[in-house]
Amino acid sequence: MLFVDINLYNPDQNVFVLVNLYIEIPPTAGLLPRVSVNTLKLLQDEHCQVTSQVLLLVLSLWTGLMQAAELAACGWWDYVTGIAHDMHLTATVVGVVVSIMGIVRNCRSLDPDSDRALAALRSDEFVDLLTERYSYDEYRYVVILLLFLSCGRLLFLSDFGRHSKLTSTLYRSLPNMVSFSFMFAILMCSFSMLAYLVFGTDLYVFRTFRNSLFVLIEVITGQLDYQSLATTNRFLGPLFYMAFIFFVVFVLYNMFIVILNDTYYVVREEAAAAEEVEMYEVAPFIKNCLRNLWGCLHLPVTLPKRRRPPRKVVQMRTLRTLLLDCKVPRKAVANFMWQVSRTGGSRHVDKEQAAQLAAAATEGMWKEPAGWEHFRDLWSRLGEVERCTRTLSEALDGLLEDLR
Repeated sequence: MLFVDINLYNPDQNVFVLVNLYIEIPPTAGLLPRVSVNTLKLLQDEHCQVTSQVLLLVLSLWTGLMQAAELAACGWWDYVTGIAHDMHLTATVVGVVVSIMGIVRNCRSLDPDSDRALAALRSDEFVDLLTERYSYDEYRYVVILLLFLSCGRLLFLSDFGRHSKLTSTLYRSLPNMVSFSFMFAILMCSFSMLAYLVFGTDLYVFRTFRNSLFVLIEVITGQLDYQSLATTNRFLGPLFYMAFIFFVVFVLYNMFIVILNDTYYVVREEAAAAEEVEMYEVAPFIKNCLRNLWGCLHLPVTLPKRRRPPRKVVQMRTLRTLLLDCKVPRKAVANFMWQVSRTGGSRHVDKEQAAQLAAAATEGMWKEPAGWEHFRDLWSRLGEVERCTRTLSEALDGLLEDLR
């Protein structure tokens, strides 16, 4: 084995070019070369980099504290089972790791001996920069992972509810997806083993079981050299290809789409049938964040107006039926309805207002104390029924909250 390392410096771009040549001499004679070319840039704004890394560390720690508070509020199991929480926690940990790696790397470059490589290169002395290159590659991969997680978190900006459509669809389809995954794995392993045993000695792409599995995954996306299969075996090649396309692409792929489609339809119907909206739009969310920031700065904020408690109302149709049941003359009922329509034409009216209007409309138009007493009795019974209904609904809401 022969290793040749060459370090070149480009003063115009201020970069190092690392050329690593590996030459293997097998026992059967010959040479097997392999070349690796990498670049290592020397940045001049180390102080700015350190400042940005420290800022990233502070923001990551602050996000970690917020996630810890949310974990304490909602519980461990509810926190772990949430995809958004897992993504936030992973992004926080990766952000801390990236900031620490960047601070260590930049502080090491701030050392007075940081120009050792450049000085040694000018004096024709070889300096091994493989360690720097490997550390730079690892740092770059971690930054890419952090960027991916940050972009993934943008999905949740369109829906801040506890049960968004994406997470609800994934949770609902999880049992069906598990059974589908077992079936898909069995078929893929079977076809991979068949391809490895039949075509492994003739085709290089099927030389191992793992390569056969990767090639069949590419077949699902339509990337396969069918001519090579047909040339290798005129009977088994087309038969294998058609069987794989039928069972995996036509059957399993459509089953996967149907599972997600049906689950999303159910989630969408439940969201449309919900009485209360559990999701918040982006604009109100940003408005609330700015309002909280404004309050943290101790600036004067206009207090929101106090909302009036909901009024106890009764439907006009129910009130008209009660009046007719109490043997109130139809002329009095019509007069009462006309006076109510003058108040705004609403189909609902306050109980107190309804009683006053009923008394004013029916005063002197009939003299049946028994009917009036019967009306007051029915009115009180209606109030008791409404109170019982309200108590029952509150009990059901509490039970549903406990079940959640």
